[in-house]
Amino acid sequence: MADEEKKILSTSFYKDKKNNLYQIICEAYDLENKERKVIYQALYGDFSIYSLDYKKFFSKGEEEYCFEKVSNEDVSLIAARQKYEVVAEGKASAVNSTSSKQYHISNVLELFLDARSYSEKRKILSDNKDNISQSDLDSMYAVLEIASFEGEAKYQVEKLIRYLGMQEHYEGSRLRR
Repeated sequence: MADEEKKILSTSFYKDKKNNLYQIICEAYDLENKERKVIYQALYGDFSIYSLDYKKFFSKGEEEYCFEKVSNEDVSLIAARQKYEVVAEGKASAVNSTSSKQYHISNVLELFLDARSYSEKRKILSDNKDNISQSDLDSMYAVLEIASFEGEAKYQVEKLIRYLGMQEHYEGSRLRR
């Protein structure tokens, strides 16, 4: 089976039948049945992370899930098209309130994503402990490429602040001469 021998490259890009863009995060195996899985993230909407059986991900034809690899040159074109569609859709929804659901990125998450250093990220988390939703935390975990912490949101924020402090300490000392 040629498909099963195909090597998944994390960070490679794929599009679905609707030309929605996705990025491969990694390959995984189901703990119970050892089935091969593809873990991937939508690069549109709410940027959800999904898993799908390897065979289904790479199936061809009229399957419900049919993904096609996208070259690096095409990624920016598809992303630009998606951004244009989101802007156009946003304008249409302002005119027609019955249009499809719009996704909103919170101010805290936007500040966190724009922060240039671990120190800035820690300050944003510290200053906004009470305003961070579970959805914001899940997005932060995905961006930092770490597993989520358990517990209430406030506890998770504290753990994330400590994690960023550790990263800042070790990354900073590794770069010093």
